[in-house]
Amino acid sequence: MIVKSLYSACVEIRTKNLKILCDPWFTQGIGIGSWYLFPEPKDPFEVIGNPDLIYVSHIHNDHYDKLFIKKLYSKYGRKKILIPKFKKNYLELRAKLDGFDVEPISHVNIKKTNIHIVPNDQNDPSDIDSALYVNCEATNRNMINLNDNQWNMRQNSELKKIMKNYTNELDLLALGYSGA
Repeated sequence: MIVKSLYSACVEIRTKNLKILCDPWFTQGIGIGSWYLFPEPKDPFEVIGNPDLIYVSHIHNDHYDKLFIKKLYSKYGRKKILIPKFKKNYLELRAKLDGFDVEPISHVNIKKTNIHIVPNDQNDPSDIDSALYVNCEATNRNMINLNDNQWNMRQNSELKKIMKNYTNELDLLALGYSGA
C-alpha cells in the first residue's frame, strides 16, 4: 500500500489493485471566497492520476470540492464516489443536487481492497465527518484516515473492531486536523 499526501486533506491511497482519491480540494476561493491553497498548486493533475474511486469524508468545501470533481470527471470520466452513511446525510443530499452519484457505505470490497467508512456519530444533528479504514488483502497493509474527526469513544471502538478483523497492527494512521 502506498499513501501519498497530495494537498490539504487530499490523500491518494494505492493498494495492489485500487487507487482511491480522498477529499480532493483544489478550487481556490472555495467556501464563499475564503479558503485558498497556499502555495497554490500549478496543476493538480500533475500529481493526481486517474483514480478508480473517490472518497469524500464530509460536506465541508475543503473536502467536498464539487468544481474540482467535475474537472476530474472531464479529464478521466465519472468515478464512483463513496461517502459515509448517516441518518441525516447532508453530503448525500448536496452531492445529488450537484449531479453526482454517491454511494453511502459502511463496508465494501473492491478489487481485494476492503474499504470501511465509519461515521463520527455522536448522536448530534450536526454529525457530518467520517473516518476511512483501508485494508489491502494482497499485502495485509492497513491504514486509517481520520480527516477532521473529533475523538469519540463510539467511533474509536468501531475502528478497533474493524481492524481486529484484519490485523492487530496498524501500518499508518493519518491524524485529524486538530483545529477543525
